[in-house]
Amino acid sequence: MRIIPRSAWGAQHPNGCGLAPLPATEVWLHHSVTAPTISMRELEEIGHRRFGCGISYTWVVYPDGRICEGHSIGRQGTHTAGRNDRGRAVCLVGNYDLDRPTEAQIDAVAWLLRHAHAQGWITAPRLSGGHRDVYPTACPGHWAYQAIPEINHRATEADDMFTDDDRRRLAELHEWWQHGIDGIRHAGDRYLKLVRIEQQLAAVPPVDPRAVADALRPDLTAVVREVLGTDNADQADAIVDKLAERLGRTGVQQ
Repeated sequence: MRIIPRSAWGAQHPNGCGLAPLPATEVWLHHSVTAPTISMRELEEIGHRRFGCGISYTWVVYPDGRICEGHSIGRQGTHTAGRNDRGRAVCLVGNYDLDRPTEAQIDAVAWLLRHAHAQGWITAPRLSGGHRDVYPTACPGHWAYQAIPEINHRATEADDMFTDDDRRRLAELHEWWQHGIDGIRHAGDRYLKLVRIEQQLAAVPPVDPRAVADALRPDLTAVVREVLGTDNADQADAIVDKLAERLGRTGVQQ
C-alpha cells in the first residue's frame, strides 16, 4: 500500500492551519457523509469553505482502499475540535450511518496506522476513537464507529505474531545481512585495486613485460592475497605473467 500525496491529487488550498507537533498522540476516525466517489479536490473545497485552511483531514481512505494525504502530517487540520494540535484524523469517504466500511478500507486504515507509527508520526498504531467521543456529533457514523475495535486489532496483530524467538532470528538475519553488505563493499574495493593495477600495466610501454611484471608484483600479490586468501597467493605469479604477456602483444611498439 502507499499514500497518494497532495501533489498527485492536485491540492489547491492551504496545507492546514499551521504547524502541529510530532509525534501525534491521538488519531480520530471520521466519515465524509458524501457520495463514496467524491474527489479529493471536492473534499478540499468543502473543508476550505468551512474553515479556510484547505482540506480538514490528515488522511482520506476510499472504499477501494486508496489512501490519500490530506494536510501534511506536520500540519494542523480542522477535523476534531479541541484536538487538532495533538491529534490527526482519518476520514472514511462515504456515509457510515448507512453503509458498513469495506474490508479494503478496514485493512487500509490498519496499514496506515502501522505505517504512521513506524515512521514516528504517531505514538501508537491505533485509533483513539471516533469523532463522537470528543464532540457531540454522529461522526464517524454508526457502522464506522463499530469497526474501530477491529481496525485497532488489525493494526496491532502484526506485532503479536512475533515471539521472542522470532525477534531473535530476525536480529540474527539482520546481522548476517549487514555482514554480507560489508563483504560486498570490501570485495568491490579489492576489485577496484585490481582494475587500477591493470590500468597501470596498460599505460607502460611494452619494453620488457617481465620487468613490468616484476615491478608490479608486490602490489598485485597483496591484492590477490586479499581476494583469494593467503593459501592462493602463489597465483599472483600466474596473473602477473598473463597480464605482462598480453601487454607485450598489444602494446605500442617503439
